[in-house]
Amino acid sequence: MVYPDSQSFHCFGCGKSGDAFSYIMQTENVDFRDALKQLAERAGVELESRIERKDPERDRVRERLVELNERAAAFFSNALWNSPAGMPARTLLEQRGVDRRAAERFGLGFAPDSFDALKRYFTNREVAETELIDAGLLSTRDDGRSWDRFRNRLTFPIRDREGRTVGFGARALGDEKPKYLNTAQTAIFDKRSLLYALDKAYDDIRRQRAVVIVEGYMDAIAAHQFGFDNVVASMGTAVTATQVSSIRRYVDRVYLALDSDAAGQMATLRGIDALRDSFADEERVEVKPQNPVRFERTIGAEIRIVEIPHGKDPDELIRHDVDAWRAALAGATPLVAYYLTRALAGIEPTPVARAKALTEIAVPILREIGDAAVLAQYVGMTSRLLGFKDTDVHSAVLRGVSRRPMGRVAPPRLDERPTVSDPERYLVSLALRSPWIALPRLVEVDRDDVLDARNRELLTVVEEADGDAETIQTNLSPELLEYATALLASFTRPGETPGITNHDIGQAIRRLAQIRHQFRLKQVQTDIEQARRAGDQDELTEQVQRMTQLAQRKPLFDPNESPYFKDTRSVAS
Repeated sequence: MVYPDSQSFHCFGCGKSGDAFSYIMQTENVDFRDALKQLAERAGVELESRIERKDPERDRVRERLVELNERAAAFFSNALWNSPAGMPARTLLEQRGVDRRAAERFGLGFAPDSFDALKRYFTNREVAETELIDAGLLSTRDDGRSWDRFRNRLTFPIRDREGRTVGFGARALGDEKPKYLNTAQTAIFDKRSLLYALDKAYDDIRRQRAVVIVEGYMDAIAAHQFGFDNVVASMGTAVTATQVSSIRRYVDRVYLALDSDAAGQMATLRGIDALRDSFADEERVEVKPQNPVRFERTIGAEIRIVEIPHGKDPDELIRHDVDAWRAALAGATPLVAYYLTRALAGIEPTPVARAKALTEIAVPILREIGDAAVLAQYVGMTSRLLGFKDTDVHSAVLRGVSRRPMGRVAPPRLDERPTVSDPERYLVSLALRSPWIALPRLVEVDRDDVLDARNRELLTVVEEADGDAETIQTNLSPELLEYATALLASFTRPGETPGITNHDIGQAIRRLAQIRHQFRLKQVQTDIEQARRAGDQDELTEQVQRMTQLAQRKPLFDPNESPYFKDTRSVAS
């Protein structure tokens, strides 16, 4: 019911009431500022903001830069669809499964393979070079010469929340490096403050109160093309607090779905920290019985990690198996579970190492869980990963063994030197230090035993480079190069000879396989016990079969036969 005299409304169904502003805010799910703009447009009232009018010259410059980027987007779009030179870009879109409707919705275009095509287009229309440089469309040298920044590339207009083009991302069509190139930072463009496709996803994010963050342009486009309209992309960077600030108040759930390769895994870890900074309660974490981890400051958000199966990226998975993508979202891992499984998976199975992991890694995390039922679940997970009884883990949490607050949950640190007690990093360090020695031994490594995607990638690079150190360095991405450099810098090993190195590589491979084998045995033992308690005969049978298969591998990890004493294993029964 609307009451014109008092300019108010009341709903007798839900009991809500208010004025025109609150009506628009609740029905349209917008904040006061957007409601004010909508009502002003309907009433024909021109709004004046003191903040916006504080620096008219600055606003004029910014609007001009937006205008130039919009015109450049139109130029690139025309080159993509209406020029013979755009054929390779159109072919690439077809190969990647991007139809014309999706490409036009996102304003995709083609930058001609010319140093001055865009420059001539604008200068013929009396646009100054300085303006094009300020807009990020031209690059310059110290001598004052300028040229088109984007050449022979598929272009992706990057828009702000209101849909205004503020810059570009561009994918090389040939062998030019880098593969992806962004607009340099300008007065209107900072990729660490922008989320790609936010203008398309904004309404759906507010409607679902959930956002899915992927890594690349193609990932986001594929998601929207298949109906997942609350997906945005971080444009290849780690997620930052600034990027999510514009949507934070509308979000209850955040899904982080970055690529499953080494760089994607690193970006995931950095992105989690940024999300915690954005959504975390300054005092404690609240975990609900349904498994989500909530971090509350002004509003809360369930932070979940989407693990992409089979080493695919979201784009590839969505286009080839959209049901698997839905399943990955539905089965996204709560933040606490994600950290525990990764931080505790490679712990040396000695009493001292397990106790240290419990007190320094697990307890600080578990103590931040306020719900007793959920705490019990994660206590069980921790006990399974470390081989303790549930009661021992729970007692450690209650005692508050760790005196330092968690502050921020961190992944295993790199500042500790790789040692024989950490066979995964020790093996990779040896392989990087002496690749020509490690190369013939790497066929012995079961890649499923290498948990860190960065380490898996480094071993692959060593193999593909045929053990050549210079080729290895050339083939490393900037992220992997940074990681490898830090790994080698922290690696010291006196008395190094080819024979000793070869022996240590073999020992590291054997030790790594043994640790992973022991970990899998503990997992199956726990699963068998749970199946027995639940009376699940089918699950019990399956787990017993798994235990039998694992037991058959045990002789691989037995000590070598002594050259001096008779080994009872070789005596016939």
